[in-house]
Amino acid sequence: MPATVSTQPHGRAAEMSFNYYQSELIALRQPSKRFAERSPVNNSVSRFFQISIWTPAALLLSLPFLEVWSRGKGSLEDVLVTFGLWFGALAYLTFAVWASCYIKKKSESAIVRLAWFAPLVFIPFYGIPWVAYGLFHVAMGDVSGFAMAVLWVAFSPCIVIAGYVFVALTLVVYEVFLKSANSGRER
Repeated sequence: MPATVSTQPHGRAAEMSFNYYQSELIALRQPSKRFAERSPVNNSVSRFFQISIWTPAALLLSLPFLEVWSRGKGSLEDVLVTFGLWFGALAYLTFAVWASCYIKKKSESAIVRLAWFAPLVFIPFYGIPWVAYGLFHVAMGDVSGFAMAVLWVAFSPCIVIAGYVFVALTLVVYEVFLKSANSGRER
């Protein structure tokens, strides 16, 4: 006669299993830290960070107009190379569009964390146009394009330093004005 296997759990193992699932259900009902990380920020904080993302873009886009105003017209290629590549205006516009979309559904702490890493995150946005421009020159037969493809590395420390100066100013303004104003509202 074959032995009958019981499908009903017995004893201590069943009780431990039940307690584990009950604790998991309780944990799911409570708002967790992970859920708080994903909750979007209020409108004033979101608007502040959106403005702080687009302010450097406005400054960078005003530079060519200031040069035309002060020196007169130059060639279009000179303006694109000077402001588009060296100062990273074209790369920053792309970065600003990406960052604006990225922070829309992020929490306040996640946005502040991203702000601290933003100058480093910007580096690929800055380097890719340089490499593309250099390789385009190489494809057209200009060997100096190889130098252009790696020259962005020399400008990167300046871009990172300028980025961290702007991030520090942004976060100081945020801490002084917005965070203190929001903490006063919660009381």
